Amino acid sequence: MTVGPRGQVRDIKLGPRVYRKLSPSQPASAIMEQIGAATEQVAGRTQELMAPFMPEGLPLEEVLGEGASIESLLPQPVKLPPEEGGARG
Repeated sequence: MTVGPRGQVRDIKLGPRVYRKLSPSQPASAIMEQIGAATEQVAGRTQELMAPFMPEGLPLEEVLGEGASIESLLPQPVKLPPEEGGARG
């Protein structure tokens, strides 16, 4: 099994003997178990590597949690209040 940098499964290869020796649910269960273990390993290693670069007081889980994106690390645009009274001239 090959896992990507965010824990996503990239490739699964099963030998032909798997289907002769095991019931259909056994490989599926084993694959799901390995996916879970690999995902946890990638998440742990990512947190370990990123921790020194995180601003103080910003929880790593907030930045690297589910649905996280690089945009969460970038400065956000400032929204200015609308001008009162319209344009003057």
